[in-house]
Amino acid sequence: RGMTTVAGGRHASLFAEDCLHYFDAVVVGEPEANVPRVVADLERRQLGIFHHRGKQGTENEVFV
Repeated sequence: RGMTTVAGGRHASLFAEDCLHYFDAVVVGEPEANVPRVVADLERRQLGIFHHRGKQGTENEVFV
């Protein structure tokens, strides 16, 4: 409690929307490319779903 959580990996990539019920942010695909953006958005308190370039998404998804 009181901690920010970020999910990644196969399950999070396949079920990103579901993971947002349990985590503050979800990284879809390769996490290494998204770490700087996740940290920056954490500082701004604007977490969501993080994808690699070239993907399409919804209004609560963040693209790197």
